Amino acid sequence: MYQRREEERRRPLNFRRRGFTDRLYIVNLKITWGFVAVCIIITLLSGVLNITDLSIISIGLPSAFAELSIHTGFIIWKAKNENISKYGNNVADDISL
Repeated sequence: MYQRREEERRRPLNFRRRGFTDRLYIVNLKITWGFVAVCIIITLLSGVLNITDLSIISIGLPSAFAELSIHTGFIIWKAKNENISKYGNNVADDISL
């Protein structure tokens, strides 16, 4: 029972055991949603802070999510190629990409 509690304490450190691509994706996801939160705060406080130009929101938000979707597509493509190399080309016939 003591070992189980010790393992539960170490779970947040599981981030270090992931591959570089996974860690980069998690960082990218956090930065994108952090940018969304900052844009929401800027929009809410724009009247108080006398901010009249909110063009960063109209350009920045689609750009952040476009970059995130490209990164997601790369990870899916990479996983597909790893599965093909692992299981052979018979899996490639089932996948129509």
